[in-house]
Amino acid sequence: AYKPNIKRVKTLVVLCTFLIVSLLPACSNTGYAPGASLYFVYVTNGGGSGSVSAFSLNISAGILTQLTGSPFTAGSNTTGISVDPTTRFLYVANFGGSNVNSYNINSITGVLTNLTTSTTAAGSSIMDIDSLARFLFIPNLSAGSITVYNLDPNSGVPTQQVTNSPFTIGTQPAAVVLNAANSMLYVANNGGTLTTFSVNQTSGNISQVSSVAAGTSPLSLAMDPSGRYVYVPDNGGTAVFGYALNSSGIPVSIGSFPAGTGPRDITVHPTGRFVYVTNNGSANVSGFSLNSATGTLTTITGSPFAAGTNPKGIGMDPTGQFLLVANNGSSNLFVYSINQSTGALTQVGSPYSIGQGNRISVVQIQQPRWP
Repeated sequence: AYKPNIKRVKTLVVLCTFLIVSLLPACSNTGYAPGASLYFVYVTNGGGSGSVSAFSLNISAGILTQLTGSPFTAGSNTTGISVDPTTRFLYVANFGGSNVNSYNINSITGVLTNLTTSTTAAGSSIMDIDSLARFLFIPNLSAGSITVYNLDPNSGVPTQQVTNSPFTIGTQPAAVVLNAANSMLYVANNGGTLTTFSVNQTSGNISQVSSVAAGTSPLSLAMDPSGRYVYVPDNGGTAVFGYALNSSGIPVSIGSFPAGTGPRDITVHPTGRFVYVTNNGSANVSGFSLNSATGTLTTITGSPFAAGTNPKGIGMDPTGQFLLVANNGSSNLFVYSINQSTGALTQVGSPYSIGQGNRISVVQIQQPRWP
């Protein structure tokens, strides 16, 4: 009959016990399991003394908890916000200070540490970063230009502007977005146009290739996940303008779609099925279903959905379960759950106090599997 090696069994038991005991502190001390994702919400606040409000997001319930040290100091009238693709660094544009603050993101707590302040040009606004974290593109509305910075791959700090930056375009650029290939930059201009630039992926230089009409006063834009459509809310009107991108990446109009009064900011669901827009003038959120074949938008049942006073910023968690809206006038943040079948919104809990909210970024940080 088989007789187990008692000495070997005892050794294995001791080793297994040691491994279990050594891993327990990783879960209990940090509050997460190895390999889990943590979610953080960052909101830029305008006004004379700008700041960044920061929260952790419970992805199961949609509940926010303010982070230690929040709000974090920024510059004057903080507007745009962007997180690099590695989720290590966060950048905010200060419209009143004509500069950009760079922060390190603590991957476990989400707390921000200010790294540096970089000079841009007047009216710094809604930025974007290429997918390789090499360049930071900053529209300067008041100066009518776009500043492009090289990003240090280790520190994340904008080291110096690329050759020929800032690029004068003279059309009140308010917001920019890059395509997935980093080859084209789309710019919503407060003067009423959508401008397209080709991007030199070695130098970061940009060259204009087209310009089309986009309402009277657009201040933001968004691209769908497939990279085939671009949408521009017209803050000076009551519509969202849609564009299909041809084989050269040039926007071609597919029409306008009715929203509320003063549509301000926009986001697209990660599945590409739904589009949401804050209406600054009518204090609500318009929701649309997106036809992936044509790019057309159709108002979803129940839209518009009530928000606070003067809603501006809008953001969504990367899983597409929750939508967040920053209300500039009532200085609070709304959280909504998203019906995954219909796109309808349902407010979760009570609003959260912030400053004069402008823009939102929701960050997912994957934790290491082993401590």
